[in-house]
Amino acid sequence: SGLPLFSEDFIARLWKECVRLESWKGLTVLLSHNLFNDGGHLCQVLKDLLKSSQYKHFGTVLLKAPVSLSDAEFHDIIEAVLSHKAEEGRQSCLASVVSRSEGLSEETIINAVKRLNMEQVILL
Repeated sequence: SGLPLFSEDFIARLWKECVRLESWKGLTVLLSHNLFNDGGHLCQVLKDLLKSSQYKHFGTVLLKAPVSLSDAEFHDIIEAVLSHKAEEGRQSCLASVVSRSEGLSEETIINAVKRLNMEQVILL
């Protein structure tokens, strides 16, 4: 306990800088203190990790983040992974998405997958 309350903007900037600098130590500290704004913020962090090809960190953040995800947010994460160009990264991150889905309701998963187009479903 003992961590002061930070603004959502400040927390978002901390995450962005840690991803940009590829600071795993910084990401670990933010994760250990549950410093996330919401599911939308988690989606943005994951997209940033994908863009910088930090697949191992993508999986760790997705699996350890104490944030609940709506079907739209879960869909955004699936879509970001499926549209990622690097095959190796896509496979690794999809495995993390499947693991995270175990903690979501069946309805959330079904609604997220329903939003995918046919090409994305085939990739999945």
